[in-house]
Amino acid sequence: MGFILFLVFFISPPAKARDQVWSLQSTSTMEFATQKGCESIGKEIQDSFVKTATVTIRAWCFSQAGGATPDAKTQSLLEEGGQVIEKLEPASK
Repeated sequence: MGFILFLVFFISPPAKARDQVWSLQSTSTMEFATQKGCESIGKEIQDSFVKTATVTIRAWCFSQAGGATPDAKTQSLLEEGGQVIEKLEPASK
């Protein structure tokens, strides 16, 4: 079983935090053999943007087995430097 790291990049012109308007800039995917690898690279990418006030990233690690659902039992959020990685696991059948 493998994992897919799905990254979504948003940009905003410089502004006060509450006045920022975010626009979708791009998306990207990467494949990993392990969930730990997926999460660690996702965090590393997010960490590289921590000091940038005009870019924010959302990232999810999906199992290639399919059936991922964002419910309270299978979803966990990992916060790093103001960014979020969401980890989704296959729903039980």
